[in-house]
Amino acid sequence: MKQRWLWVSCLFMVMLAAEVFAQGLNFSRQDHDFRRIDTAISSLPVVSNVQEVAGAIARYARDDWEKARGAYVWVARNIDYDVESFFSGTSGSTTAEATLHSRKAVCYGYSSLFAEIAQMLGLQVKTIEGYAKGYAYKAGGHFDKPNHAWNAVKLDGSWRLIDTTWGAGFVEQRDFVRHFTDAWFDTDPRLFLYNHFPEERSWTLLDHTMSLPDYVQAPMLEGPVLIRLIEMGFQTKHIIEISRHLPLPPLFESFAKAFLANGGKAEHMLSFLAQGELPSMWSYAGYPAQLIKYPTESILRSGEHYEFAVRIAHTERVIVSNDGDFTLLERNGDLFVGKVKARPGTLKLSADIEYDKAQSYWPLISWKVQ
Repeated sequence: MKQRWLWVSCLFMVMLAAEVFAQGLNFSRQDHDFRRIDTAISSLPVVSNVQEVAGAIARYARDDWEKARGAYVWVARNIDYDVESFFSGTSGSTTAEATLHSRKAVCYGYSSLFAEIAQMLGLQVKTIEGYAKGYAYKAGGHFDKPNHAWNAVKLDGSWRLIDTTWGAGFVEQRDFVRHFTDAWFDTDPRLFLYNHFPEERSWTLLDHTMSLPDYVQAPMLEGPVLIRLIEMGFQTKHIIEISRHLPLPPLFESFAKAFLANGGKAEHMLSFLAQGELPSMWSYAGYPAQLIKYPTESILRSGEHYEFAVRIAHTERVIVSNDGDFTLLERNGDLFVGKVKARPGTLKLSADIEYDKAQSYWPLISWKVQ
C-alpha cells in the first residue's frame, strides 16, 4: 500500500507541475534590440558609487526598458559571486554601496545593488526573497529557510523577473566562473518557477501556482541547462515540453544545438525526445547545412520510403547510405533532394566534403532502421 501511495503521489506531482508550467499566460519576452545599451554599459569606465552608475546608465538609456537592462548588465558584469562568504555561511556584502565597493557579493548584495540603481533611474522595483534550486541543491532537497534573493521591475505596466546573481555566472566546485547571460533578464515566469520560488507566492506572477512542498517535488530543470536552452532559441512552450522528459539523455544538448543550427525544427526534435531515441548529428566548420525535409521518427521503419532535402554549400554530392546501398541525391545548385527505401541497419545522410584533411562522405545525420 505504501509503494502504491508513493507512486500515486509522484504521478500527482508530475501532473500538477505540468499544469502549472504549461498554463496559458499573457507573457512574451519583449523583442527589444539591446545591443547598443549592452555595449555602452559594458564599456563604462570605473565608477566609485551607485549614483555614478545610475547617472551613466541614464545618459545612454532611451526608455525604461533600457534603464532596467543597463542596470542588469552593469551589475551582472561587474560583481563577482562571493564564494568565500557562501561556503562559510556568512552574508558578505549586502548593501548596495558595500557591494559596489567590494565588487563581490552573494545574492542579497546583487539584488540590493540592482534595486538601488533601478530606483535612482525612476523605476518601480521589488526585491524578492525565496527558495532557489541552485548550486549544491539536490532534487527533492529540503529548505530550512529562504536561500536566495532576486528582483522584479515594473515595465510597461507589468512586473518582470530579473536575477542578476545568476546572470553574472555560476559556481563550479568552489570557484566562481564569470559567464554573463541575459537569460535571467525578463525571464518568463513559467521558466523562472523551475528553480525560483518566492516566499510570497504572488511573486511567481502566475495565476495558478504551487506550494513550497509542491515546488520541492516538482521536476528540476537546472539553471545552467535552462540558460543553454534559452540561448539556443527554444521558446517557453518547447522548454516546458522538454522538462516533461527529465532527466534528459546525456547527448541531448549537443544534439539539439547541432540539429537546430542545421535547420532542424524544434517540434521535430521534441518528437525525437518523446519517442525515446535521438538520431546522431554532426556539423562541420565551413559547410553549413540546412535540413529542409527529413524523417521525423526516432527509429525508421524498414520498407518505408523517406524523403530528403538539404541545402549545403561547397559540395557537389550528397548521398543517403543504408545497408551497403548508396543513393545519390539529385542536385540543383546547393539543394539536394531524393527519396529512399529504408532497410534494417543504419541510414545516413552524408556529404562529400573535405574535413580533417580528408575528402570523403562525412555524415550529417543518421537514424537506426528496424
